[in-house]
Amino acid sequence: MKSNGEREFTGRFEQHEKELKRCWDELYYGDSKSFEALKEMLRRAWEERPDKLKDTDRRREKQPDWYRKQDLTGFRLDAGAFRGSLRDLAGRLEELAEQGVNCLFLTSVLEDADSRQGDQYAVSSFRKIRPELGTTADLAELADRCWEKGMLISLDLPMHHTGSAHEWAARARAGEKAYQDRYLFFGDRMIPAAFEQMMRPGPAGTRPGHFTWCEEAGKLVMTTFRSWQWDLNYANPAVFLEMAENLLYLCNRGMDILCLEGLPWLWKAPGTVCFNLQQSHTLVRMFRMICDTVCPGVLLLGEADGPEEAAAWAGTAEKPECHLLADRTGAPTFWHTAATRDARLLAHRLRRLIRLPKTCFFLNELRNGEELRWNLDYGYLAGQGQQEAPHRAFLNDYFSGRWEGSPARGILTQNEAGEDEGIRGTAEMLCGLQAAGEPDDPEGPDRAARLEEMLHALMLTLSGMPVLYDGDEKAPGLRRLEELRKKLCVFSPEADVWLPDPGSDHLLAIGRYARGEQLLALFNFADTEETARLYDAYEYTDQETGTAGDAGMVPVPARGYRWLIHRF
Repeated sequence: MKSNGEREFTGRFEQHEKELKRCWDELYYGDSKSFEALKEMLRRAWEERPDKLKDTDRRREKQPDWYRKQDLTGFRLDAGAFRGSLRDLAGRLEELAEQGVNCLFLTSVLEDADSRQGDQYAVSSFRKIRPELGTTADLAELADRCWEKGMLISLDLPMHHTGSAHEWAARARAGEKAYQDRYLFFGDRMIPAAFEQMMRPGPAGTRPGHFTWCEEAGKLVMTTFRSWQWDLNYANPAVFLEMAENLLYLCNRGMDILCLEGLPWLWKAPGTVCFNLQQSHTLVRMFRMICDTVCPGVLLLGEADGPEEAAAWAGTAEKPECHLLADRTGAPTFWHTAATRDARLLAHRLRRLIRLPKTCFFLNELRNGEELRWNLDYGYLAGQGQQEAPHRAFLNDYFSGRWEGSPARGILTQNEAGEDEGIRGTAEMLCGLQAAGEPDDPEGPDRAARLEEMLHALMLTLSGMPVLYDGDEKAPGLRRLEELRKKLCVFSPEADVWLPDPGSDHLLAIGRYARGEQLLALFNFADTEETARLYDAYEYTDQETGTAGDAGMVPVPARGYRWLIHRF
């Protein structure tokens, strides 16, 4: 007779078995032996899952939308830049909780033995962490501490490639065909040339071309992003099996969220753009069913450039893929608006977001990881006379402080070719607080602080989960805004959202309504006070000053914002 636990696993697997087998046959042409290996691996991973995590899975299964709440606040920390170990970080959780953080996003955790230190995506082992941070046991202990405090924990998991120092890559260089088949190796340029005729470039700032010569193997290997990041060959079922097992290994160490990196580029086929192919979605659907079988309390996060592109990784109601979504154009659009003082591109992006189903749950961030890359909607900007190359140059100059009059003091980064790539820096650095206070600009500190608070208020106004960055969590007024967001109905994920016309390109207006509450949120990117002409006859209360008035003509301070609430 089967135990209750055995019936639980079997019931979950049988719920997905038919579709999982269909997907498997679609990709791997009925390789039944490998499918049986997948079934055994899932059972083994479930048996190894700690009882405490199984209990959490059961609770979350009963409330499938448990994570769609307005009181979640994320905090992203680059563990590679953190001066300490994961044990030291565990001691910081109380401080983060006091700042309102209840979801910890860790980056640069997995081992990278490549000579180019600091590349969190050039993973040399999916089951080891950076030695200076500790061990996987320390990671599991940190997850336990987060669990005790009701805090979620997330890890980045590069799915598209390994680093060139990974064991698989080492064995491929040594000539082992089984490991060369885990990548895309070619003995001459005929097939690579066929690929490159159609392939689109990698993300902004990555290397030109798609192949790198491997001297030891005497072959070309596909490297879409960087010469030391070797693309995985998901047409090989051994790759899927091992990456799925790596994913479940991390889930069983207590991860609540796994950010699956590089999803649009997973599947490669000659004669295609090798981007956003249907097979990539099939792979992600399979990863989702695997998690729903072994660890249904774990969330998957998918990223892409653009709201609709990111939303595609949510899948459908019948065939869901990722639970959470991240649009990498969000952060650069915020900072583009801060630099140009023109809110039209931002309003255009938000209108695209509003049209998406409310089931799409986005992260809202002021930065792209530790680096801002200017992956904006240049098709829209072209209609305003802005060309991509000069606009990228302007933004790099502005936020590095090279642009005359710019208070920003970000750090310029470069790509493999030595070209300007993007900007690193905290929100304080990008807003100009480091340069503020110079004798010829006595109002600089106040203006920079207002801009930083305004950008955080904008991030908190949007539906989804706001994510702070290490160094930004103590921004002026942030804790007060977080508390307001938790208690006001208008910030519910189910709220109706619209964009009123504020009558000025310097202004952005966002309306939200839920359960008898209505919010008008106004943001002024100009250097002078602007008046929003909304002609709204309802009486609103300013959430900062407590004053009441109608929203017909509303003054908004320079580089500032207003949250106005009306209760019906």
